[in-house]
Amino acid sequence: MEKFFNNILVPFALWENAENTFQKAIDLANQMQCHVHLLLFVKGHAATEGHGVALLKNELQQLYQSRLDPSLSLIVCIREGQPEKLILEYYRKSQIDLILLARTANSMRGTGRPSFPVKVNRLLKKVKCSVLNIIPEPGAKNLRNIVLPVGDFLPMRKLLLATYLAKLSHSTIHLVSSGGKGTTKPGEEMGSLQKSYRLLRENTNLSVECGSMPEENLADAAWAYAKKIKADLILIGPGRESLLSGWLNTLRSRWLFNVSKIPVMTVS
Repeated sequence: MEKFFNNILVPFALWENAENTFQKAIDLANQMQCHVHLLLFVKGHAATEGHGVALLKNELQQLYQSRLDPSLSLIVCIREGQPEKLILEYYRKSQIDLILLARTANSMRGTGRPSFPVKVNRLLKKVKCSVLNIIPEPGAKNLRNIVLPVGDFLPMRKLLLATYLAKLSHSTIHLVSSGGKGTTKPGEEMGSLQKSYRLLRENTNLSVECGSMPEENLADAAWAYAKKIKADLILIGPGRESLLSGWLNTLRSRWLFNVSKIPVMTVS
């Protein structure tokens, strides 16, 4: 089976408790046989120099390397600077295939703090790899149900990735279309849904289900369906496909990636 991911990047801030994020990254890396890159943001040039940094790197290395498969490597990098710039620099030089961004616990409780240390939607426009949000609370390790929204075209990249993940985890793929009044091309969406279903059924032995939700766009349909079946992952494209409907959501640029309590992976 072709590997989709070889290097996972986990950016995080020194002042955040990232234990659950690290453990989820390790579990994912072991399952998909990927190397893990921990990119730590710190404040002030002094914080990236001297004996303290070496101790911190060694501590992280020893703590998490032992949890990884012996054939996999853990790379720890500590940098001072603007998070988005550091992520992009590391992504470009290290052949990163997947970026894990952790939602903060406070953002999940609605205290007003930002969900991520970067502008996610701006980052998605600058990388060609997949990006996955990580929920801080511990959750199930296995993917049982993967939701894949289908619009007015055949989403080949998402179908390939969903097939890869489903084979690894013995998951069910749920193909979902939107059928509300705001749907611009309902006939084309249904046709793409049927083609996607036939493609998976004829070329794999995976469990595949289809559904249509009354919500007016793909992001709303995917979220509603994922909540209904208690999904473990939503696969969605970046940009307009992941923007929730409604003038307030449009005004505030509320993307599914930012607000969903179910992990969301964007697939460029």
